[in-house]
Amino acid sequence: MKEKATYENGKIVSKVITYHENGKVQSETEYKNGLKNGAFKQFYTSGQPEITGNYRYNRQIGTWKYFDESGKIIKNTVYRNGIAVAE
Repeated sequence: MKEKATYENGKIVSKVITYHENGKVQSETEYKNGLKNGAFKQFYTSGQPEITGNYRYNRQIGTWKYFDESGKIIKNTVYRNGIAVAE
């Protein structure tokens, strides 16, 4: 797996992009001061979205959507401070 990120003082300070072996994007994760903070997207090897959601201070927040390989939403989970509170 390949990864693209920007570091300052040993901490990740940018969007981290990882790639599948076929060269397509595997995931995109926003970071701030070394912590996951912002949008998260994970993709199948086909390039279709697999998971979308948000982080705040390394914890999952809000509604996370899970997709099948055709792009259909198969599950929504609501997180509060990293804990699933509703599906």
